Formats: sequence, structure tokens, C-alpha cells
Amino acid sequence: MSYLGFNVQGGYRANYSLPGVVLRLFQRNRELRPGPHDSAIEFALGRQLHFDQGKSPWVIGPKLAEQLLVFYREDNQKLMELLPVDQSETMRADPRWWSMEPYLERKVSPAEGKVIESDELERLAVAALEAIYRLDGEVRQLRTALDRRENNQGGQDTLASSQNLIHPVRTKP
Repeated sequence: MSYLGFNVQGGYRANYSLPGVVLRLFQRNRELRPGPHDSAIEFALGRQLHFDQGKSPWVIGPKLAEQLLVFYREDNQKLMELLPVDQSETMRADPRWWSMEPYLERKVSPAEGKVIESDELERLAVAALEAIYRLDGEVRQLRTALDRRENNQGGQDTLASSQNLIHPVRTKP
């Protein structure tokens, strides 16, 4: 697929919340996500932690949900103009973008006071350990490839070559 000149691989969910156990940890340990714009950790965890998360807690009350629908309506309409026709039609037909109806029956999960169950913490710990192990293997592979590349270049332009290996230069499709 191609969007706005970039190749995008499918097969993943976009714009979804982390499991409730992680959100509860964020609530109790504000240093992990100190402000509303400090979301990089959420994206990193979403990419790296692979486990059955169940349903995320719903934290948006009806009044805020309605305000968000109104606030983003015009941007959502502009977004549909940029999407391929099939995805634009799917978005237009999905009431979650346009109507309060899908949100009326949702119960708001309280922000404080929920105990984190030990089995939830165990699943999170296992997923985190698996992610660390997998990422360590990837880092070691990258370091080996970088060492080989630098040795083949005789040490010339090693900074630029290492940056391109870790952050490949984007080319137009």
C-alpha cells in the first residue's frame, strides 16, 4: 500500500490503546508518561509487546466523546479525501467516526483505585522479557552488520554508514 508517497505495510492495528495493565502502571508511575504529549513510550510498547491484551479500559465519558466527535469532524472529512476510495467508504460507513451511538453503552472505567491483578502483571512481564530478548537479538545482528560494513569500508564514512543502517534513507516508491 502507498499513502502520501510512503509505502506502508499492512497487517497491524493502528491507533489502539495499550492493555489496561500498562495504562494502570502509567497512572501509578507518572514518570513513565509525564504528560499528554509524551506518548513515544506507548508507541514503542505497542510495537514491541506481543500478548493478548483483552479489552482496554474505556476512559472517555459521554460528554468528552461528543466534544471529540464535533472537534475532529472536519479533520476526519479531510482525511477521507486523502484515503483510497475503499478505505474512505469504510470510514464513512463506520459510525464510530461520526455518531455518539457506539459510545452510549460503554461504561467508563475509573481512573484510580483499580487493583492490578497479579496474572495481568505476569503476562506483561513475560511479554516484556520476550521483547527484550527479541530486541537484543536484533541489536546484536545490527551491530554485527555494522561492524562488517565498517570493516569493508576501511573505516571511511562510518558515522554516515551506521546511521543509514539503523535509520535507512527513505526513497520514493
